[in-house]
Amino acid sequence: VLFHDCAQTEWAAIACPGGEGCERLADCTELIELLRRQRRKLRPMVAVGESYPSARLKKVIGAACAGWWDAKVVVDRKVVTSQGP
Repeated sequence: VLFHDCAQTEWAAIACPGGEGCERLADCTELIELLRRQRRKLRPMVAVGESYPSARLKKVIGAACAGWWDAKVVVDRKVVTSQGP
């Protein structure tokens, strides 16, 4: 499924993987808009991965909660983040 094909879909939750592809996700304007819409509707967002997400993705996800913390797992309202071992 391409982002373009699901950009107008309402999602119960959105999970973003970390790792090398994370930079490409952060450059996807359709995904960023999906995440912003999730945030406005107070729906769950998850960012998980083996490495830190990009600064841009951290900014969008961090705006949905009280900020961004560098910790193994953080749960803040409807936002869950985790980083690898």
